[in-house]
Amino acid sequence: MKPKINDPQTWSQAELLMQPAFIRLIDNVRKAVEATDWESRYETLQVWPEAATAVQKARWEVLTAQLETTQPVDLGAVEAELATLPRPELFYRLYLEWGDRQAEFDLWQLCYQVCFRDYEPDLPTDSAGPLAAEIQAVEIQAVEIDDRLLDPQGEIDWVALDQKTKGIINQIIAGLA
Repeated sequence: MKPKINDPQTWSQAELLMQPAFIRLIDNVRKAVEATDWESRYETLQVWPEAATAVQKARWEVLTAQLETTQPVDLGAVEAELATLPRPELFYRLYLEWGDRQAEFDLWQLCYQVCFRDYEPDLPTDSAGPLAAEIQAVEIQAVEIDDRLLDPQGEIDWVALDQKTKGIINQIIAGLA
């Protein structure tokens, strides 16, 4: 499921939490997997809108690569052209493997589970279904920020964020046994 954010405050809080939550997930997966016989690997997948042409896709790839090497004075032109092109949706997959066993997780779903209260993730998926079918079946879920992850000033409570992330990862690892 994809989260549906209904108000500007929730959007602002989500922007504050998502990147740190994503980084904490990766770090906690690494730590948890090190203590097991499981191995982890990651994959980034790009899914383009159906209307995107091969030329547009190629141009988008060239321009995004230029963002890393372009001088600051030229960035505006690159960003302006990028804004006119279709964009792929990025999916980040975590694969856990041990012998002939494999489990697959959508890292955004895990991240949403960390950041939002009572988020119902689509977890885990066995290493079956093709990603395209999964994308077409995406449902939208209204969400609320888990305000336990923020301190009274509205800043990230790093201890709470790390504890919730560890708890989710520990549940996943325990579920693999």
